[in-house]
Amino acid sequence: MKKNNKGFSYIELVLVLGIIAVMLSVMALSIGLVSRTNVNKACDNLATLLSQARSETMAKGMDDGSLCIEFEDDTYYYYIGSPYDSEFDEKKTELVSSPVELKFTINSGADVMYSMSDGDMIVVRYYPSSGAFYMSSVPVDAVSGADFINSFIFLKGDQMRTIQCYTPTGKVEIK
Repeated sequence: MKKNNKGFSYIELVLVLGIIAVMLSVMALSIGLVSRTNVNKACDNLATLLSQARSETMAKGMDDGSLCIEFEDDTYYYYIGSPYDSEFDEKKTELVSSPVELKFTINSGADVMYSMSDGDMIVVRYYPSSGAFYMSSVPVDAVSGADFINSFIFLKGDQMRTIQCYTPTGKVEIK
């Protein structure tokens, strides 16, 4: 008598489902790592730019080292130099290539994070003699009278990195 062996056994079915579950968990983990990498890269880039702008201000003078950060068409751009430079639009460079959100806190005393809207610009200036923060021009929607940005925060999903700004020295620290 011939046996009809059509279809899958229970063990084969469980084995295939186990392999699929392992592949899905590896994929979810890799997506989380890519997200974390994007936030880390954006944070590292901005911290380097802040230090570079501080150094250029101390070397060349007040407006030469200003760091301008502009939000336009869902992209953050930066430019080191005077925000009044006629070549600003041609010289600005993309800050981060992946979609991350940049928020900031200001010296108002409240721990409120502010976002940038399309067309907003932040300008960070330093004293040429000491390298301390001179002023940060923030978007109009932020609390008026704010002179300094306390921190920049990069977010994507559940990932977050912070750049703490120290006003008296002009130095920054990634947390």
